[in-house]
Amino acid sequence: MERGRALDYLLVFLLAVFVIGTAYYWLSYFIIGGVQVLDADYYVKFENAFPVADAWASLASLVALYYLLRKNTLKTPFFLAASGASILYLGLMDITFDVQNGLYSLVASNSAMQTELVINIFCVITSVLALFSGFYMLGRQKTSG
Repeated sequence: MERGRALDYLLVFLLAVFVIGTAYYWLSYFIIGGVQVLDADYYVKFENAFPVADAWASLASLVALYYLLRKNTLKTPFFLAASGASILYLGLMDITFDVQNGLYSLVASNSAMQTELVINIFCVITSVLALFSGFYMLGRQKTSG
């Protein structure tokens, strides 16, 4: 399999996991509360600021998935960049909040914080791959056209 195609398939998988995982996270957060690290007011207010931005990142990811699967080399780079930038921003905001509030110290004893750590790592890796792939595709368009 060609290197570019392998990355496309990996991105399809990662973006699908992001979209499904984000939907599951918010359903769990609002219905069960199982993903909440703390019950503290400042934590809940911070988390409650994310659903709309996560919905945007999920929508951009769905559109990127659609164009990746259709092999649309004209539109895919834009939506990979939109998706990747959105996911990276959300991930970095979450990481910054967790660092500033000492939440990573709870990883050993708090399963919700363990999940949070996995989400943070996943977001950074997925977003960097999406951005890299989108800009790589864009560069190939310029050199081939």
